[in-house]
Amino acid sequence: MRLLVNKAFSPKTLETIRPAIVEIADSLLDRVEDRSEMDLIDDFAFPLPVMVIATLLGVDPADRLMFRDWALALQHASASRLTPSVAVYERAETATQAFIEYFKDAIAKRHANPREDLITALAKARYEGDKLNDEEILSTCIHLLTAGHETTINLIAKGTLSLLRNPAQMQRLRAHPDLMPAAVEELIRYDGPVQMLSRWAYEDVKIGGRLIRRGDSLGLMLGAANRDPSRFDRADELDLQRQDNHHCGFGGGIHFCLGAELARAEAQISLNILINRFPKLHLVDRAIKWADNIVFHGPEHLPVGL
Repeated sequence: MRLLVNKAFSPKTLETIRPAIVEIADSLLDRVEDRSEMDLIDDFAFPLPVMVIATLLGVDPADRLMFRDWALALQHASASRLTPSVAVYERAETATQAFIEYFKDAIAKRHANPREDLITALAKARYEGDKLNDEEILSTCIHLLTAGHETTINLIAKGTLSLLRNPAQMQRLRAHPDLMPAAVEELIRYDGPVQMLSRWAYEDVKIGGRLIRRGDSLGLMLGAANRDPSRFDRADELDLQRQDNHHCGFGGGIHFCLGAELARAEAQISLNILINRFPKLHLVDRAIKWADNIVFHGPEHLPVGL
């Protein structure tokens, strides 16, 4: 399945979306330009990746609030620090059915009238005679839309927050925009959007004198790995010019993030436009309210002055 989806999620596809990212970022900031402040989450970090992934898939970006509600319902059932209630699972089931109906209709329309979008590309993707069936296309669309926006919301929000808390680094980035690709990698290492992953041991292994047996459930703390002082010099400092920066933010191996290049493009473009369009950007409230989620880790709201 991954090979087939990779064929649809090609570098060519991603390159064509870059002008759309610029246009979306500019249009969102146009709406707040005359205000003294905005909520970085509600006004920018949330709508941008949802509109980008919707554009890429070929569905209506105007449906973003609906997608957001459905995606949050699924996340609350799977990524909370607490044991979810029955009501949480019921909301997730309702959201799942809504997603299914929405994308079933979109896939049927692409079979009848192919377009230049990712849903059509998924429907056409073949590898050694194999292809995705409609159920696999459906689940992939839901996964891309949910995973493809929540992580990027946190990347944009936490990246901005890290720059605001490190003004010398922010000024360096404004003065040297060519640093942006390396800066995004460092922002992911320094305080990434995904702090923890769940995995199951494939074989018996000893770590730190502790035997982990095949099948054991593990909580892998990416945030801790990315601040490991034995791996990174000055691990707790933000250094946008860090050279050796092979972080764990996009996972690895068979789990490497399918949307890594899209996330990089969204963060590079959006942060570049944001910090240069508003040279006086500053935090309104230093007390940040964080979402109750140990996996998709980010602020619920982030008021900033313009």
